[in-house]
This record gives sequence, structure tokens and C-alpha cells, in this order.
Amino acid sequence: MLGIQTPDQVTEGRRKEAADKMDSQRNAVVQNPVVDRLAAHVRSEWETVKYDRSQINERLLDCLRRRKGEYSGTKLAEIRAMGGSEIYMMIAAAKCRSAKAWLSDLFSPVGDRPFTLKPTPIPDLPDSMKMALVQEALQGAQELGVPPEEVKKVLAQHKDRLMAELKERAEERAENMAVAIEDLLLEGGWRDAFDEFLEDLVTYPAAIIKGLEFRRVKTLKWVNQNGEFTPEPGHKIAPRVRRVSPFRAYPSPAAGSSIEDHWFIEHHTLNRADLAAMRAAPGYNAEAIAQVLVHYGTGGLKEWLWSETERAELEGRSSVLSRPDEIDALEYNGSLRGQTL
Repeated sequence: MLGIQTPDQVTEGRRKEAADKMDSQRNAVVQNPVVDRLAAHVRSEWETVKYDRSQINERLLDCLRRRKGEYSGTKLAEIRAMGGSEIYMMIAAAKCRSAKAWLSDLFSPVGDRPFTLKPTPIPDLPDSMKMALVQEALQGAQELGVPPEEVKKVLAQHKDRLMAELKERAEERAENMAVAIEDLLLEGGWRDAFDEFLEDLVTYPAAIIKGLEFRRVKTLKWVNQNGEFTPEPGHKIAPRVRRVSPFRAYPSPAAGSSIEDHWFIEHHTLNRADLAAMRAAPGYNAEAIAQVLVHYGTGGLKEWLWSETERAELEGRSSVLSRPDEIDALEYNGSLRGQTL
């Protein structure tokens, strides 16, 4: 028998399937104590490192003031008390611009790759490729009428030629890989992220670039419809590279010059569109994101930091108080003991 449904019945069935799926994810969130303990652990580490950053935040703000050419409130009051000039000479800003220009020419030349790939002196190629070269040499020796017992001697005599062919194949593979990496970096936003990284490098004591991260992005593909290709918008999961603001980076207080083997927290600011895009990406909990959008989608959620207001003013952005649609999030990178969960 063939079942027939009306459009309303089909819509209702799909709605019920979506609701059942949402209920199952909600139950998984509620009944999973591991998630709760993990969130509690991240919150505990965040509170620790947030209050450990007071001197570092003040130093970062001082660097930003020098770059923007503005005095701090305390310094300006001292200048006015002495009757001095309030003109800022912008010497630090000029030096920073020059340093960034030099670094850009060195590490990101126009029309050239910011990296090179070269094979090792003794190429490590796949065994199948090495055997293919040997077979070519054997076939050539047989075509020349070389006896089988003399083939090994011939190969030994032509060892340098075979090694040269191996190096040539290795250079071709390295060039092909360089093209693939260049395309990956270009589509991942490497040049913009690296430009922002250099801006931080010449301004602050530290600069951070992060990747590869996989995000759901909009795409435009060409679809063959009745012999005609037409553009059609869509989405895909693509790798991305981005700069992380030093103000938003919180390494473990135990970390020194290297954060390896130490946990790291990044303070994100997201909006509704960012969260909605995450719902369709693998690895994210769609139900948890839906709950965040319901509870904080209009009023926002803030991790209040005393330095954010002054930083926003120095960067020419609106105050955090006037952005109620933003939702703060914490991204934790590090290892945990099983007992913690």
C-alpha cells in the first residue's frame, strides 16, 4: 500500500521529528554530569586567571594608549597640575608603523608566498614511487639487451642518475604541496589574520595567531541545470585562521614563555549569527546553543572586565554597555584528569 499525506501532514511530521531530536539532545545535556563538571572546572580556572591579569591588562592598555597617542587619566592630571603641554608627539606610533612595514615586506611580500617548501637532501618518497623508478631502469636495461646478471651492476652505475630522478620527483611533490598550502591559507584568511598579528606584534608584548579552525561559511557553487550552469548559494565547513587579541588571551598562570602542556582560555564575544552558524557544524551541541539563544539572545551575556570599557574607547568602538546583543563565551584548551570529570 502507498501512503499519501497532505502538505500539512508532511510539515507536521517534520516538525515532530525536529522536536523529538531536540528533546533527545536536551535530555543528553541534562543527564550528562560530565558536561556540568567540565563547565564548573573551566569557570573555576577562568575566575583564577581573570584576577591574576590586573598588571598585564594595565600594561596592555598602556601600550594601546601609546599607539593611539592618548595619556592615561592619571598622567593627564599630573600634566595639567604642572601646567605642561597636553600634546602627544606620537613617536611610538610612528615607530610601530615603520616596524610593521619592515616586517610585512620581510614575511608577507606582495605576489609571493610567505613560506617555502624544500625536500630533504635524501628524499623520503613512497616505496611505490621508488619501485616505479627502479622498474623503469630495469626495463630500459632489458631493452638494451643487458643480461639479467649484469642488471645490478648497471643499476649501481646509474645510482646517481636514479637519485637525481628521486630528487626531481620530490621537488615536484613539494611544489604541488606548496600550491595546496597557499590555497588553503588564502581561503582561510591568512593574509588578513597575519596583518592583524603584525599590528599586535609591534604594539603589545605578545601577539597570537590561531588556526586551523573549522567554521561553517557561506559558499557559491555552480550547479548544472538542464545544461546551463547557474550560481547557487550554500554552506560548507572550511578551515580558518584568525588573530587572537592579547586582551582576550588567558594562559595558565603557571605557563612561562611557552604554553605547551598548560591550559589556555580565550574570551570570545559572539552574536546570534555566530551561534546560529555553530548549530549546523559538527562537534557543537545544537540544543545547548538553542538554550543560549533563548536565554541570552536579546539581553546578552557578559563576562564583565574592568579593562573592556577603556579598551573600547581607545579602539573607537562603542561601549560594552551599548551592545546588549553580544554573548561572551569561554574557549578552553588543555588536558584534564579523568577524576576531574
